[in-house]
Amino acid sequence: MNRTKIAMVGLAALAGIAAPAMAQNVLVNPSFEDGGFNGWIPFGNAFIEAVAPRTGAVSSKFFGNFTGGDNASGCFQEFDTAPGESWRASAWYYNMATDAMQDPNFAALNVEWRDAFGDLLGFETVTALTAASPFDVYLQSELCVTAPADSARVRFVILFIQPELFNGGAAFVDDASFERDTCSSCPVCAADYDQSGGVDGDDITAFFNDWQA
Repeated sequence: MNRTKIAMVGLAALAGIAAPAMAQNVLVNPSFEDGGFNGWIPFGNAFIEAVAPRTGAVSSKFFGNFTGGDNASGCFQEFDTAPGESWRASAWYYNMATDAMQDPNFAALNVEWRDAFGDLLGFETVTALTAASPFDVYLQSELCVTAPADSARVRFVILFIQPELFNGGAAFVDDASFERDTCSSCPVCAADYDQSGGVDGDDITAFFNDWQA
């Protein structure tokens, strides 16, 4: 079998794999373009600024409160969930050189689980920015999580933590996403043959190389 026929077989094989349904971003106003924090509950020093947007005209900005010991700023949205339900959370974070994060401040993306009474059951977190993060480039942070027993509500939280040293710096955030069921329905996408996180021509090349080997 020649290379052309092998490639055609590879394309047919990948094309024959059923694609997962497109997940829906449940966040209201995920890029902060619709009336600032409309749909969000902000806390601490949380602002909307026409500075360094990843998309659109604005981004959200968070920095410390400079009081009260260890403190937090951020914003969140909350949704119904059920035990065993999976969620994928992501947002893009930006460390601006002219207002750079200072150690030990950090920014994070959190997913919180709450029971029917609103009590916190636990949370998942990923550090999004620190003082060591590169300047003037958007970095994506992501969590793939599953609701524990007794979960009734799930909270998507953008978070800036300032320890009591009260150092400066800010985190800019844009293009948040919170998708239901994507983790459980497709933990590994079969068409993503090289497991790069996307489906493109490189998957065909990897498929061809394995076939040839």
